[in-house]
Amino acid sequence: MDLDLSVAVFVEDWRFAGLCDYTRLRLGKGLVHSGDLTSAPEPLGASEFIDVDVRALPARYLVPVVFSYNDVPFEELPRGFAGFMEQPEGLFDPLAVRQKFDLAGPAKILVPLVADLWTRTMRWTDLNLSAAGYDHNVAGSAGEVAALGAAMESAFTGRVTLWEVACWHAAARAADVVVRGRDGSLRRYERRLGEDVEGFAARLAARAPALPFEGPFEGPFEGPFEDHLDGTDLAVLVSGDLGLPGAQVYALHADGLGAARLLDAADLLSSLAPAPAAVTTRH
Repeated sequence: MDLDLSVAVFVEDWRFAGLCDYTRLRLGKGLVHSGDLTSAPEPLGASEFIDVDVRALPARYLVPVVFSYNDVPFEELPRGFAGFMEQPEGLFDPLAVRQKFDLAGPAKILVPLVADLWTRTMRWTDLNLSAAGYDHNVAGSAGEVAALGAAMESAFTGRVTLWEVACWHAAARAADVVVRGRDGSLRRYERRLGEDVEGFAARLAARAPALPFEGPFEGPFEGPFEDHLDGTDLAVLVSGDLGLPGAQVYALHADGLGAARLLDAADLLSSLAPAPAAVTTRH
């Protein structure tokens, strides 16, 4: 089995600007390929990866592509996945890749995601493509990849995010909301007198200014975050790193999370339990 990891690079109007794959292991200082591996014998298998320095790439879009070079469909793999590490430290470790999904199905070409370097966002596409009409490298299929990426960007423009869904739940279900930022800072939002659900949700989604979090007790916030969240019934998290055994919890990464009810994304789009007294979200 010979899988080839490739990345196609495009400027703002989706004109092809370069590539990094087994035919070109380096694109300036922005992309560096680990090298072409042509087999993955059990039990250890093999990994290919591409280091990306966003600051060194004079382009906007990155589109990774996984090719089955010898036309073996992904469904015949004992195991396999594609994904990315947001801020890798030290040597690459495939077990540390959390943003990932399995390679599956009868396809031989996969476009897992589209990354926008300007907005620092990515969109999962998870598109399995037929090998008919495609070469087994980015250079031979750059036009098709560009059309695909542009179509996905257009299709997803204006789509609701999980962050917005979490804010709607918070605004509809509670008058007291705690938001934990990526830097660990805490902000507390209270529904204003006469403020409707729509207005409260919009204020949360926009990350409007809020007073520093002081918790339900007197005095400033001190000690573990969860010590100040007694009575929380719903938490929406990036990582399942809060001990909230009595809460309903959605976590993008739920490893080791102990919760009375662990929710998935579909639960956030359907009915949940009765409205809680407090909600915590993290973005």
